[in-house]
Amino acid sequence: MVYNQDAIDDKNIVSQNTIAFIDDRLRTLVSELSGVEKRVSSFKEKNTITDVTSDINQYFTQTQGLYQKLEETKLQSSILGSLQAYISKTENQHSMVPTSLGIQDPTLNGLIQSFNDLQLKRQQSLATIEPSNILIQNIDKSLKNIRASISENIKNLRRGVAVTQNEVNNDYSQFQAKIKTIPAVERQLLEIQREQGIKQSIYQYLLQKKEESLISLAATVSNSRIIDETASEDAPVSPKKLIIYVLAFSAGLLLPFAVLYVSDILNDKVQLQKDILSRTNIPILGEIMHAKSEDELVVKENSRTPISEMFRLVRSNLKFAVAGKDDKVIMVTSSMSGEGKTFFCTNLGASLALSGKKR
Repeated sequence: MVYNQDAIDDKNIVSQNTIAFIDDRLRTLVSELSGVEKRVSSFKEKNTITDVTSDINQYFTQTQGLYQKLEETKLQSSILGSLQAYISKTENQHSMVPTSLGIQDPTLNGLIQSFNDLQLKRQQSLATIEPSNILIQNIDKSLKNIRASISENIKNLRRGVAVTQNEVNNDYSQFQAKIKTIPAVERQLLEIQREQGIKQSIYQYLLQKKEESLISLAATVSNSRIIDETASEDAPVSPKKLIIYVLAFSAGLLLPFAVLYVSDILNDKVQLQKDILSRTNIPILGEIMHAKSEDELVVKENSRTPISEMFRLVRSNLKFAVAGKDDKVIMVTSSMSGEGKTFFCTNLGASLALSGKKR
C-alpha cells in the first residue's frame, strides 16, 4: 500500500506543479480582465453607447483574427518566459517542471518528460542511498544537461515567437491604418471589447487546462497492484543499520591505531634517547634544545636559561665521564654541515670557562 501511494504521489507532482503554475497565471489574468471590463463600462457611460452596428462588427472581423493571433503569441511568449524563469531558479533544481500548457513543440515536451522522469528516479533513489552516491551524482549530471537543453530550446522557441509576433504586429498596424474612416468612439469601443473578448477566451482556456489537471490528479492510479497482503515487514530488510554502525565504530577505533603503528614501524629517524639506547651501549651525556636566540653564545655568566642549564649539565656529566683520565680530548662531529657543531663547541667552551677550567 505504501509503495502504491508513493507511486501515485510521484505521478501527481507534475499535475500539482501545473495547477500551481495555472493559478499564478489566472491571478494575473483576472486582474487584467477586471481592468478591461472597467474600461468598457466607463467608456460606455462617458459616451452614452449601448451597442455598435452590425456593419462595423463585420468590418472589424479581420482585425479580430489578427488581434487574437497576436494575443496567442503573447501568451506563448509569457508561458515560455515563465518556464524559463522556473527552471532557472536554484530552489527548483530538484522540482518537477510544469507541462508546456499548449506549447506544441515535440522537442520541448520530450525534454520536459525526460527531465521529470529523472527527477522521479532521483527522489526514489534518495530513499535508499545518500546524495553523495555515484548514482545520484550521475542523475544530477543528466538533469543539468537536460535543464540546459530545455533552456536552450525555450530560447529558440521564444525567438521564433518574437519573429511571429513582429509579423502579426506589422499586419495589424497596416490594417489599422485602413479603418481610420470608422467613427472614433465606435472604433475605440470595439477595440476595448475585442481586448475583453480575447482575455476572456484565454481565461476560459486556462480554466479548462486547470480542470484537466485536476481530473488527472484525481484519476491517477498506481502501475502496480497488491496480490497478497499477508507479508509485511516494519523494518527494511537491507541494509542492516546495526551491522553498519558496528563496522563503522570498529573502523573508527582500529584505523587510527593501525596508522600510528605503521608510521612507527616505518620511522627510521632518531627522535628520542631511547632510539639510541636501544641500539648501542654508548652513554649519553645530555641533550641540547633548539636555540631560538639569534645570539650564537647562549651560555653567559649568571645566565639561567633552560639551554644554558643544559650545557652546564653536559659539562657536569662530561666531568664525571673523564674523571681520573689524562690527555682529555673532545671531538665534535655530525653527519653534515649546519647541524650546530660550532654552536655546541662555542657554548660548551663558554660553560667550561665559567667553571674555571682553562684546558
